Amino acid sequence: MAQPRPRSRRRGLRTDSPKLLRFFEWRRQSEPEELVDRTIDRVTRKLLQGGVRPESDPLGFFYGVARNILREHSADQVQHRSALLGHLPANSGSQVEPEEDVEKRLAFLERCLSRLPLPDRELIVAYYQGRRREKIGNRKALADRLGIPMNALWIRSHRLRLKLESCIDECMARSRAAKGIDEDSH
Repeated sequence: MAQPRPRSRRRGLRTDSPKLLRFFEWRRQSEPEELVDRTIDRVTRKLLQGGVRPESDPLGFFYGVARNILREHSADQVQHRSALLGHLPANSGSQVEPEEDVEKRLAFLERCLSRLPLPDRELIVAYYQGRRREKIGNRKALADRLGIPMNALWIRSHRLRLKLESCIDECMARSRAAKGIDEDSH
């Protein structure tokens, strides 16, 4: 027996487009249902505002909106990862890292994050989301959701950040060692 499609949490609508769901799944998104919901919400909002008439190619219109949602979501993810990286100290004597090192550290951050268990990865990413007051509110909500005091949340995030720093430093050291071997052989 086939499983029914999940319902949109916001509108009670069926996410009746398995193609739209696959669009996000094929692009390795961790929450494809949420992105489908956002796409449907945005299309609905655009149609209700008027001025948009996708009669000629409604599926193409949905995919166009889905591409924009994916682009925005990816930019948000990069921003959150960069914010997290900004809290990780560079392990070098100089204050300014070359652009190449920053890019490597970001790539290694992604790799190290993927090695964390899912609950830890979600915690550390959520801990650094937002700016200023929004970040504080997010942290309070995260502590409430986990049922722990703010101090315990700080301790957990600090320990996870230390693990990430260590992992990134190891990756950077291996990268430099490999680069040294490559330079010596030429």
